[in-house]
Amino acid sequence: MEKNWQAEILACFAGISDYDYADWGGSGALLELYDSSGGEDRTIFIRAIGEIIETNDNPRVVGSLVQFVTALDLVQLDETMRNLTTSGKFVNEPEILKAITNYFAMRKLRSLPKTSS
Repeated sequence: MEKNWQAEILACFAGISDYDYADWGGSGALLELYDSSGGEDRTIFIRAIGEIIETNDNPRVVGSLVQFVTALDLVQLDETMRNLTTSGKFVNEPEILKAITNYFAMRKLRSLPKTSS
């Protein structure tokens, strides 16, 4: 039976309140889910993150997922990140705007040629 990755991902952030950007265990639980996926499941898992970013209205959940995408360099979601930038959906959410800016800065940094020391 196929996992409902969206539900499992959202469950990681069930403890989010109006006062916390993300509950302390959310990112760790999300990383455990990521580690437990592999092959086609990993592809579906990453796609589920993108769908949540596109459809979820909770800025704390979306911001946390953007940070997760950045940390793991999930380039499969580059188009999702670009769409998030142009959608204007979170234009009044400075934390999400910072997270998106960080994503693109890290993508650019990772694309620079390596230098020898």
